[in-house]
Amino acid sequence: MARSQRGPASAAPPQPMISADTALKKLQKLLEQIPEIRSSGRGSAVSSTWRGNVKIVLAEFYGKDSLVFTEFMRIRFGPGAVYSGQPISEFEEAFSSGLDQATGFLKSRVNDLREKVEQETSRPSASPFTPHPDSRKVFVVHGRDHGTKDTVARFLAKLDLEPVILHEQADRGRTIIEKFEAHASDVQCAVVILTADDIASPKANPEQKEHRARQNVILELGFFVGRLGRERTFALVGKDVALPSDIDGVVYIPLDQVEWRLRLVQELKAAGLQIDANRAF
Repeated sequence: MARSQRGPASAAPPQPMISADTALKKLQKLLEQIPEIRSSGRGSAVSSTWRGNVKIVLAEFYGKDSLVFTEFMRIRFGPGAVYSGQPISEFEEAFSSGLDQATGFLKSRVNDLREKVEQETSRPSASPFTPHPDSRKVFVVHGRDHGTKDTVARFLAKLDLEPVILHEQADRGRTIIEKFEAHASDVQCAVVILTADDIASPKANPEQKEHRARQNVILELGFFVGRLGRERTFALVGKDVALPSDIDGVVYIPLDQVEWRLRLVQELKAAGLQIDANRAF
């Protein structure tokens, strides 16, 4: 599927590749290894491997362009200048001094991460979604492809489910967002149809075009991921439609595959809906 080539963002820091808890455990272990590194000597393979492992963890969590990564790279484990006949003791002293600095550096990072993890674990978690036990409603989000919308809605109806399509519901004097929130309040799942409704391109490269779903579809996809959870939000994706890059774990089902109906049934069952697939096949 087509995706835009984006340049590096200068303002926003990169997303960590590992969690704060994982980074904390890894750096804590590396900190505890320093006495062994000190006794192994400056030229040992163990010492070189240890420094490489520290760089990897810092890059995974903070990023190579971060101040934290740069700060560690400034620590010297050897003399600032090397000359002929230089005493071995200067190399050993520089190595020991570098390990002292690394010890203080890692202790600070470990303390920072421990505080961050404690804050995250003490933060009250959102109440898990609890569907109404008698509800058979499935919200259908769609764009301009009304043919695909009708096909999906008919298929859900065959499964004895009640497809909820926003524009088919009465307005009752409400704004669109009020109407949307009201009808999204008691659904079991959401099926979001992403079809190639719009064409977009990066400002820096207008010639690089890609097919995208309508903006309201992406907005409502995010809404249902937050409300129902990823395990109850299913995206049916048309051919060559660029997918949002920041929504991981959402179930994406290609519409151009003949078995999309079977996969949707499997996901609906996994979400806890009682379905007789023989009604639809």
